[in-house]
Amino acid sequence: MGVGIGLATGRPGASTGGGGVPSFLTDLIEYWPLADLVGEHAGRVLTNNGSVTFGAGHIDQCAAFSGSNYLDMAAPASLQTGDIDYTLAAWVKLNSVVANSAIISQGQCSSELWYDGGWDTFSFTQWRVDGGDSISAGSGSYRLEPASTGTWYHVVGWYTASDGKAHLRVNAGTERISSAAGFTPAVSSSNFAIGRRPDGAHNMDGYISDAAFWKRALTSAEIVDLYAAGTGLAYPFA
Repeated sequence: MGVGIGLATGRPGASTGGGGVPSFLTDLIEYWPLADLVGEHAGRVLTNNGSVTFGAGHIDQCAAFSGSNYLDMAAPASLQTGDIDYTLAAWVKLNSVVANSAIISQGQCSSELWYDGGWDTFSFTQWRVDGGDSISAGSGSYRLEPASTGTWYHVVGWYTASDGKAHLRVNAGTERISSAAGFTPAVSSSNFAIGRRPDGAHNMDGYISDAAFWKRALTSAEIVDLYAAGTGLAYPFA
């Protein structure tokens, strides 16, 4: 896909070449640019806990987290994960690479795209809903290069139900794949959160923009297109 201008916002978007609906809209549940609390795709409104602020980001605007504040909302069935194909994606810039920092998380220790301070790397984790057994792509034996503070990264994590595996790509780079889960992830009705886990752990100290949730696994080509050689590709992708 080439790069065009999103008609609704002026933000960078994807060109379809023939004026058709971009593939990114297929099974897209929500897309939060994080210029404010409102999602651009379905209008879902986040709750601001602890005075998260908004300012200049990578593509356009972003949310700034201080390590004690976060955004969240109740998770009806449309925002729940579990044993289904789904993708979480966002741009993130860290102020600290020491602490564990949640980017996007759903459920009480259910699904989390995060920075693992213990392994100094981004990670995507799928738990059993009780928070016990888990699989991760990106940490442990799947460790990536450590991140740097003050640098924007595009982080994409996804789960494939057919083989029970977690996947991760950072800046459209090498795909990291976990071992098979060996368990069936349960569905959690706990909140959908950005900048912290719903259970109160992994507070973000840094910046997040263009947080998105699909109920399908994005293709390799789509992830490359979203990264757009570091420029970033934003909703409405047309």
